[in-house]
Amino acid sequence: VLAEKGQLAEAENLYRLASRKRPGNTQCYTRLIDLYGKADWFEKKQNELDALLETVIQLDPATNFLTRTDLGVIYQQQGELFWPKAEKLHREAIEQYPRGIMALLNLGYYYLDNQKQADKAEPIFEQVLEQAPEAREGYLALARLYETREEWDVAIAQYERVQQIIPSWERFIQTSISRCLREMNASEAAQKALLRAGVVLDLVRADRNL
Repeated sequence: VLAEKGQLAEAENLYRLASRKRPGNTQCYTRLIDLYGKADWFEKKQNELDALLETVIQLDPATNFLTRTDLGVIYQQQGELFWPKAEKLHREAIEQYPRGIMALLNLGYYYLDNQKQADKAEPIFEQVLEQAPEAREGYLALARLYETREEWDVAIAQYERVQQIIPSWERFIQTSISRCLREMNASEAAQKALLRAGVVLDLVRADRNL
């Protein structure tokens, strides 16, 4: 709660207190990693992240791959200077638990966000679907990839697959489909998609934008 309120120093003190009371509890250290990954504190605390990860690895040899890829996302968000560390951590997590999909997804998004390597994202997202064909995350990832490529019709197909899996996501899915349809200059179909999503349209603004 303190971290969400921006009281980072107070949150850090409590996490440190928890680690002294229960030094074998990995959450004390994973939450510190999350805290130090915040934009306001990363520059100040980045040198402590590797030691915290090493502590988690020692305490949790079986499932520390989750912490590896979470830390990879933190580095990924800090800019190009830290991208090699991000990629390394994602790959270590995949090697440790090849059957999982979160590290795969994170690595795929790493490539997708890196314009010089965006083409590497597609086979990774396809691997996610091979391992978990009923997981919405793989289809959402491919939809984003195809939008980046401006392959709007293929992106729509992926969004429709997500809606089949999770019908309750209709508002989000139809809004995303409408965005693709607008790019295809299909104004009427885009407006219908928004109406299906339950979005109240300002018709004057819609006529101008669609």
